[in-house]
Parts: sequence; structure tokens; C-alpha cells
Amino acid sequence: MRIENKSKSIALTLILIIVVSLPVNAQYSNYERNTIRFIEGWSVNLNIGLTSFFGDLSVYDYDIIKKFSDESKIGGGIILSKKISNTFTMSGQILYGGLKGTKESSNIYFIGRVLESSFIGFVNLTQIISPNNPNRKLNVYGTLGIGLVMLKSKSYDLKTDSLIKEFGYGTNTIETLIPLGARLSYSLNTSFDFTFDISIRRVDTDKLDTQLGNNNRDYYSYISFGISYNLFSSKYSNIRYDRTKTKPKPKRKYPIKKRKNI
Repeated sequence: MRIENKSKSIALTLILIIVVSLPVNAQYSNYERNTIRFIEGWSVNLNIGLTSFFGDLSVYDYDIIKKFSDESKIGGGIILSKKISNTFTMSGQILYGGLKGTKESSNIYFIGRVLESSFIGFVNLTQIISPNNPNRKLNVYGTLGIGLVMLKSKSYDLKTDSLIKEFGYGTNTIETLIPLGARLSYSLNTSFDFTFDISIRRVDTDKLDTQLGNNNRDYYSYISFGISYNLFSSKYSNIRYDRTKTKPKPKRKYPIKKRKNI
């Protein structure tokens, strides 16, 4: 029941984001064109970075250097996006990454990995703050979504390396998660964008590090660099707006005949 309520809350949040973004896009009614056709606005993003664990077996949550070196592993993903408006983009993401953590005081360490699929909404904060130039090179986005993660994790005795507990082996362990973060995007040209993403993925379980019963939820971060390819950019260029231009008045199909003087 708790998971269902959380899913409903996130769905309502995404709907609210879409509704809020629509009036911002509607102000361009006097522009050359304010609609995005279905074939336009598609992009594919390939990214690589680090997945870092936060939970019972993490000890370097406030030491970024140690966090990256001792409690992070390589991760990578692919994102398919559809631009709905200049303010809002909807994306589907697949992410694979490794996790690890060690707690010497408890004489335990764990190794794990995650395979995540999620739907994420991107809100262009730069566009909301400064809507007069939607074709700027640099944009900042806020991100929020919901998804599922299939996890595998094993914990071991630090001294003997003997297995203590495991999840996801034999039977799949799938949990819900909430990705929350931000993106910095720089347009290289009409075809390619460079992206930097940082996000926290809160998982609805304690099983990431196999430490149960603490009445809290584990989460992991994903910090990545990526390249986006704008599909169909050779045929459909970026939508451009100009406040000085308005839609031209329709021409009369038949010219008006002047009356002859009698």
C-alpha cells in the first residue's frame, strides 16, 4: 500500500510539472511557431559516470574524494527523450551501475549492482527564468521521475571474506525508486549537445547493502557526462522564435475588384 501511495504521489507531481510548464510555453502564441510536431524534439543520450552508495555501509558521505574512490563504481546509461515544449521534456532511461561499501567498525563490506529503468521529466529552469531566448546554448534542468530497479548485492565478512547475506541471486529483487536531480546541457550544434547530470536515486528498500531492519531507505547517486544526438536534425532544425515577428495575415484568395464609376 505504501508503494502504491508513493507511485500515485509521484505521478501527480509529474502531471503538476507538465501543467505548470504549459502556460510558460503558451506565451509564445505570437511567435513564428509555438508547436512541436511529433517528429521533432527526439534525442538519444549516451552517458557514463560514477554510481555512489549511501546507506548503512557507507562512511564517506561527506568526503567527496573518499566517496568516489572507496564507495563508487562505474555506471553508464542511455536516455531516449521527447521534447514536449521549450519548458518540458519527457524521457525514458536505462542505467546500469555498480555499488560498494565497507564499514570496518561492523567488520562487513558489500558489493552490488543495479539495473534501472525509469521515466523522468526534465523542466528547463533557464527557460522559465528567462523565456525570451529559447535557443540559448546553455540550459539548466531540474529532473524528477519514478522507476524500477533490479538489484543484486552480497555482503561479506571483512576479515574472512565469507558470505554473510545476499539479495537478487536465484530470485530477482525488484524495487521502486525515485530519481531526483539536475542537468547542465550545452548545445554544440543542431545535432549534438553535451550534458552533465547529477542525481539521487532513492530506493524503497534496505536491500542495496543487505542491511535490513533499520527502518530507513538506501539510495545511490549517479554523476555522469554524456552526449545527446538530436534525431532528424538534418531535416528539422531547432524551433526558433522571434518576438519581433508575428504570424502573417492570410492573403485573400481573390483580389477585391474596384467598382467602376458610372
